Amino acid sequence: MMMSDSMSTALGLSKEQITLVKESDARCMKTCEKAGDHTMSTMDHPAMSVHHGEMKKILTADQYARWNVMCNMSKADNGTDHPMKN
Repeated sequence: MMMSDSMSTALGLSKEQITLVKESDARCMKTCEKAGDHTMSTMDHPAMSVHHGEMKKILTADQYARWNVMCNMSKADNGTDHPMKN
């Protein structure tokens, strides 16, 4: 899930964290697109695993836990669990 400005604000990200998150999001999107996913209806599992690992390093433990909750809530709101490609 791409980090929105409202998520960044809700998580209280620093300017450095925002920059690092945007870079990680962009790498993940690029990898998913290369795997043939242009709609984000499915995710490339390896790319998402890397992205989650990067987010865990960028965010504090509390921010990471809240980010995961936000991602899961967003998926539920969209009526999909965004299945990953293996």
